[in-house]
Amino acid sequence: MRQPTPLGWSIKRGMADHDPPLNQRQLGELAGVSQSTVSRWIYNPLRPDDRHLRTVAKLLGLNVEDLLTRAGYGPTSTAEPAEEEEHEIITKTRLLLDRTSPMPPHKRQVLEQTLAGVLAAYADYLPRQR
Repeated sequence: MRQPTPLGWSIKRGMADHDPPLNQRQLGELAGVSQSTVSRWIYNPLRPDDRHLRTVAKLLGLNVEDLLTRAGYGPTSTAEPAEEEEHEIITKTRLLLDRTSPMPPHKRQVLEQTLAGVLAAYADYLPRQR
């Protein structure tokens, strides 16, 4: 039996918590996509684009951050606006680096090398690990 991705679990939980609960077909109709697209969001690495992610979160009575936090992509934030932008960058970077991301392996490797280079260049500004 197929297992949902982390984001898929979050979507499924939101569908179950909805009053009344939603099935994939109903969520798809409300979001303007097919049932098979909702199924791919839940069970495959295909993620909704930003517009659909916002729509799905709103339909489930959540904001995007809550939907992603439920999926394990970061803690909820009570941050100031500048910190919220930083949190969004971190959350999106985690999504890109997630092994279930649809990003091709060669592009993931380029991203990982780029991030490693940035971290090395700014290592003096990072807190020391104990």
